[in-house]
Amino acid sequence: MRLSQSNGRAHRAHGKDRTRRTAAQRAAEDVVMTPNWTDERPTEPGEYWAALHPDQRDRLYASPPVMCATVAWNDWTGGGLSVRWFDSDRQECSLGLDDLMFDGAKWSRRETPADPFEEG
Repeated sequence: MRLSQSNGRAHRAHGKDRTRRTAAQRAAEDVVMTPNWTDERPTEPGEYWAALHPDQRDRLYASPPVMCATVAWNDWTGGGLSVRWFDSDRQECSLGLDDLMFDGAKWSRRETPADPFEEG
């Protein structure tokens, strides 16, 4: 019984340290991962955050209001850029970048954060 209580206390103490460390890591990640939003649609392929304008957030697309999107060249759009994302049902969706759904959207290039295990 005593051993289990001791382990329980040690576990709880470790949990508190873990919570503090996680909060500090989260604060650092928030600084690194704060997007720089722009109203201009992407002009080159890449990974982006897309925040749909409130007027475009309808149920037809079942899309999250802020989503991770891949912008790529596609022949089916006449050689233009298209946007791929996953809707709330985890179904892949794709539309031309010039689609009305993206009218008024805000965009931010997705940056890969630094490796938290790398010292520096």
